[in-house]
Amino acid sequence: MVKRKHMNFTLNVDDGGRQSYIPGSSITGTIFLKLSKDMTPINNISVIFQGYASVRFGVPCDGYTRRFTNSTTICSVAQIVWDSHDQHVASGLSAGVYEFPFVFLIPSNMTLPSSYEIKQNNHIQYLLLAGISQSRPSTFNHKTASKAIKITEIVDINTLDLTSPLSATQQKVIRSFFHSSGLISLTVEIQRKGYCLGESITINATAENQSRKRIVALRASLMQKVVTSGTARYKPSLLSSMLTVPGSKHRITVFNQNDYCATSVVGAFSHWNNVLLPIPSQSLQPTTSSCEFVKVSYTLNVTLVLRKKKDISVEIPITIGTVPFRGQLQLAMSHLQSSANSGTPIIVSQTSYCECPRQHRPRPGWTGGVGVACSRGFGGGCR
Repeated sequence: MVKRKHMNFTLNVDDGGRQSYIPGSSITGTIFLKLSKDMTPINNISVIFQGYASVRFGVPCDGYTRRFTNSTTICSVAQIVWDSHDQHVASGLSAGVYEFPFVFLIPSNMTLPSSYEIKQNNHIQYLLLAGISQSRPSTFNHKTASKAIKITEIVDINTLDLTSPLSATQQKVIRSFFHSSGLISLTVEIQRKGYCLGESITINATAENQSRKRIVALRASLMQKVVTSGTARYKPSLLSSMLTVPGSKHRITVFNQNDYCATSVVGAFSHWNNVLLPIPSQSLQPTTSSCEFVKVSYTLNVTLVLRKKKDISVEIPITIGTVPFRGQLQLAMSHLQSSANSGTPIIVSQTSYCECPRQHRPRPGWTGGVGVACSRGFGGGCR
């Protein structure tokens, strides 16, 4: 068996500047082998595609930090690049320099969640490496340094569920010590649930104010939620046996938080028509739900900012996909089919409160009318 000091075994991937791969696409490259002495015996040379997920995080518990971990192998697929029996080389390879080109087809018949790096110990990662087997059954006696491969899961937003309109309503009774109670309601509508990077979410909102409180602004933001789950082993006491408990950790990130000013008086309606909330065009993880213990989801958060009162918020689930929307014809057909099946749009509602509303200043020349374009091109009079 040849020692490592007598061989140079490397792997090169011809990605051509490609940032990521999808299931079913191919990876081309070359395996380089330089031997300073003969290698005998030899079985085959293969490329191995491996994917795995791993999480590790701590949760404060009873004065100390309990460590939760979880890991799994997503896939492990090998493809033979060179076989001694096919080449009729019974004795192996003699000293010299060899190149073995390959084309590896990423499996499309298995679920491959998108690559994701949360922290050093929390990731979904895929590696491509090469191995030399010198025994039968095949066991890899030598492996090269691995090459990281970024995988993007196929998330098609052209399904009926993701092209159907969504509507959400939230109500709140405003009570005052000096005045009678009044109701404020917020209704938000969007055209569809699924979007891709670089698109904008078109938001239509209506606020009905039957109280004496002033509506300061409408705030829209895209929220990313990452949930990692794992298990921890611990002893409740010295006399008890080890226990295994599940745990999870939530991370929230907010994108594109915008404010649109408006005014409202008692019994008035405030409307926001076709307000656009842009989605980042890059560096945003698609929705991931196929991994057992790493899940990435998104919500559209629309908040009605009230003066000196807790805000009214509505959250609508959003799916960030990788297959672009095919157009309005697809959307119209989905609407017709959805109406025929259910008769009503999907209704979701959830409340979330903003901790610190920022101050707003109307742009010069704004008279307070709703629908006057601001300097950013949206409805309202904010700067």
